[in-house]
This record gives sequence, structure tokens and C-alpha cells, in this order.
Amino acid sequence: PDDHVTRYDLDWLVKNSYEGQKQKIIHPRILWNAKLYQQAQVPSVDFQSFLETSDELKKFLQNFLLYGIAFVENVPPTQEHTEKLAERISLIRETIYGKMWYFTSDFSRDDTAYTKLALDRHTDTTYFQEPCGYNNYDRAVINTVPYDVVHRWYTAHRTLTTELRRPENELWVKLKPGKVLFIDNWRVLHGRESFTGYRQLCGCYLTRDDVLNTARLLGLHA
Repeated sequence: PDDHVTRYDLDWLVKNSYEGQKQKIIHPRILWNAKLYQQAQVPSVDFQSFLETSDELKKFLQNFLLYGIAFVENVPPTQEHTEKLAERISLIRETIYGKMWYFTSDFSRDDTAYTKLALDRHTDTTYFQEPCGYNNYDRAVINTVPYDVVHRWYTAHRTLTTELRRPENELWVKLKPGKVLFIDNWRVLHGRESFTGYRQLCGCYLTRDDVLNTARLLGLHA
């Protein structure tokens, strides 16, 4: 009515069109197996660069969003430096294990993590009200499935376990002092082989919202 005319650049219209927005809702995820991951030659990030530069942090989060796992190298092998590393991208989630957990083989503890036994593929904290996901090794008695469904449940569980144990779906990583592994428990399961001797391991759980928020602040569509 007032003869006002608003002009928009064509690039702006394309970017803000329904299709343009649709294409960039989230950062892409790659469905991978061992061969695809090894062929991609995904680089690790250096500890000092991770702490000091946004570019390296962004590179790390890009890999983490793409594959569900990412590595940081040259980390001083202490609990304090591991905590500092984790807090670069997220608040650390307090759990029944405290803020940071630390363990070695201790057979007096009633937890398979504190043994030298192999642990099958699993995700952590399935016994929480807000669990991370699937956990096979510590699966309790099935008492929430109707009796007429139990047989089908076991059939489905065997099918899933068979797929998880296929060599082509496994990526074996030998951890060493100074190497930190981040795992997305919504996407990637983890486990370990049995071992001899003595070892120490520390870690923590991060809040997913904060990890994704850090990625968005760096310009990623998380």
C-alpha cells in the first residue's frame, strides 16, 4: 500500500529457502566400517593445538560428528590433563562414579571393568534413568518382555550380536599413554580384549547438549 519495495540478493533467497535450509540442518554422519574408516585416514588432533586453537577444535568436532569417534594425541598421561581436555568441549557429567573415573584391574571390585577380562561390544550407563544405549555384557534377566515374545527377542538379539561381531564392523585401536579416545555412545559401541599385566585408565562422561553446542558455536550444523 505504501509502495515500499524490499530487495533481496539471490544468494540470500537460495540460502534461506526451504530447500536451502533443509540441506544444512545437521552435520552429515558417515555410516562406516573398519575398511571405510581406515581408507579415510582420519587424522588425530594434537593436544596443545586442541586447547589453543579453534581451528583444531573444529577439525576434531567435524571428525567426531562424521564418525562418532575421534582421537587426541600427545596428552600428558594424567587425570588432570584428561579432565582439562574434556572440559574444552563440554561440561563433565557427574555420575555415581563422580566427575572423573579412574580404574585399574582390581578383582575386589564388583564390576567387570575392573578385571582383566575381555568386554564385549557395549555402551555405558544403561542402568541410568538416562542411559547412553545398548549394553550386552552386563545384561540382566529379561523381565520386561511378555513370555510369548521372549523367543523372538532372543532371535533378534542373536542377529544383532552377529552383526556387531563381524570383523569388518570392528575397528581395533591400541591405546597408549598420551592417546585419548572420544566415543559417541549413541552411535559407536566399544569393548576390549582380555589382557595381562597392569594398566590404568581414566575417563568421564560428557553432556551431549554441550558437545553439540560447542560444535554449533564453531559454525558446524550439529
